[in-house]
Amino acid sequence: MGFKIKDEKLVIVSALVIFVVIFSAFGYSWIVHEESRTGGMGEKWEMPRTQNNGPEMDMIMADGSIIFIDSEHRLISLVDIDGEIRWSHSFGPDSSYPKIFGDCIYFVNVSENRNFTLNCISLDGLWTSSTPCPMIQNFFIGDDGRTYGLWSVNNASISSIYSIEGGSVVWNLTENGSLSVIKVWDDGRVLVRHTESHVESTNFSQTDVIDSMDMTMISPNGTSEWVIPFPDVDGYYYSSLVEIANNGTIVLDQYAPGWKQTHGYDVSGSLIWTNNGSYDSSMDTYSYFGCQALEGNGKHNYVESVFKVDRANDSNSWIDYLNDTWGGSMYELNGTEIFVSSDGQAFGLDSNNGSIHWHTDTEVTGTTSSDVDPELGVLVQSDNTVTMIGKDGSFWTYGGIESSILGGKLGPNNTVYVLTNDKLIVLYKPTVSMPSEYLIALISVDLLISLSVGLWIADRLIKKTN
Repeated sequence: MGFKIKDEKLVIVSALVIFVVIFSAFGYSWIVHEESRTGGMGEKWEMPRTQNNGPEMDMIMADGSIIFIDSEHRLISLVDIDGEIRWSHSFGPDSSYPKIFGDCIYFVNVSENRNFTLNCISLDGLWTSSTPCPMIQNFFIGDDGRTYGLWSVNNASISSIYSIEGGSVVWNLTENGSLSVIKVWDDGRVLVRHTESHVESTNFSQTDVIDSMDMTMISPNGTSEWVIPFPDVDGYYYSSLVEIANNGTIVLDQYAPGWKQTHGYDVSGSLIWTNNGSYDSSMDTYSYFGCQALEGNGKHNYVESVFKVDRANDSNSWIDYLNDTWGGSMYELNGTEIFVSSDGQAFGLDSNNGSIHWHTDTEVTGTTSSDVDPELGVLVQSDNTVTMIGKDGSFWTYGGIESSILGGKLGPNNTVYVLTNDKLIVLYKPTVSMPSEYLIALISVDLLISLSVGLWIADRLIKKTN
């Protein structure tokens, strides 16, 4: 008499196989997530660096390649994400420090007879242009596409700004004292800050150095549209901040002994508002993130309040109380606020209502921000350690760095760049933190549990069909 499996049992066996595969996959996914959640970082490669020789953070590009400046041999080289040199070009002894704008690397080269040229090298190493230019010590590309060069002599006793288009100077501004560009608009208008020092006599035959300052809006053709002099308060001209808020307002923060004001101007130079008090980032976005220590109930038991105040809509304001934390910083990402305390506690908060999505302890103290990516997370550093904290609360750490950390940057494909006094270190995706035998044991238990549960369910179903 032969053994015959009914159709119902065949369906049950098939469903059992599918169930075991799905259940095991979920278990394996959880194991891998926990394995990498607190893993370390492995070193991919490193590059030596000295004070006058080596890469800087602004020379790391979006694809992970790096522009390396070899001052000793006067070479500009591109090193790819794997540490391989792709191309090199020579430059003169008095060249400006190269800068990356868009798809081109610019630098000003100085010849032996003191002629200046603005050079452009494409990211694939091909020469694009070499254009004669005025004397330039520092330069940048404005939002209008023009090149702007800065020059000063005798400790900024005389300064110049050049606006260059197609190799020709469209306009230049030369003044006694110091000139700095605050912003270039896409229509070619330029906001310039001018500072000039004067020696004035005071009582008892003493002299003081008094700085006079003003803001000037320069038109695209180089004429002055308006000038706002910084006020003289009891013989003192003080200004700590001139910047452009997110909504386009020109913010001027001024102070003198016993006096402080913040002014907001539009691009026409008209005063919009004046605030008698301290300036904070709420002038930029009309919302403010911060933290404040509250009284704890023990010597080392502190309570931290993290809050958002939305000036435009009070219903968007919220506050959270985080136990056992003391001091820290908030990092704004897309939809998530990551708060990292000075003792390594990290919280993921909802940007809209402040609800806590996750909490983790990195066990890294004294952290400060190195880099923030709105999609990936935040890179923080201590004296000899860097920690990457993801938006989902995962984190990994690289420690034991012998020289002082100057900064860090998040790169593509889970790479991290760490700049120290003597080297650039490139780190890669978290290494395996669990012993391999422990990881194999967990996966085996996952499969055993999945199979056991599946067999038990199948047994119950088959008995019902009989």
